[in-house]
Amino acid sequence: MKPVLACILLHLAGTSVLGAGVDEALQEEGTARREIFRLLQERRQAFYRADVAKFSEFETDDFTRITEDGTLVTKQQQLAYLKRQGDAWTAAGAVLTFSDQDLRLVIHGDMAVLTGRLTETETDKGGRPQTDQSRFTEVWVRRNGRWQTLHNHYTTIAQ
Repeated sequence: MKPVLACILLHLAGTSVLGAGVDEALQEEGTARREIFRLLQERRQAFYRADVAKFSEFETDDFTRITEDGTLVTKQQQLAYLKRQGDAWTAAGAVLTFSDQDLRLVIHGDMAVLTGRLTETETDKGGRPQTDQSRFTEVWVRRNGRWQTLHNHYTTIAQ
């Protein structure tokens, strides 16, 4: 009888430790989820303000992007594009807004995959809006305690 009682006690102790580990992991994942969603919004704001220096902080040095036409773009190429595009937006007097929908985030340790739909509206000086939508996939990694985008791919939704 004593060996059975000892097994039961060991099992219960193991369950308690396991339960604490699961709770801790869930809490950590919840923190990571909130952080990634916050960073997504901050990154979008930096992009639409054409704040190249701030935007750069959100991407790893080895970041890549696949554009709508299938071109592979490096971080340096994307930052150069943002600088040019920001100058064009300023010259056109464009007002830019965005919203994310259908967000789905799956976290695997120090890596996360975020998918969703992005709606972007560019309103010109005359008040005429042009709205585009795209679906996206982003790969986020946590390096040195901070989340950054490693790769993304956006596909325009036909209107």
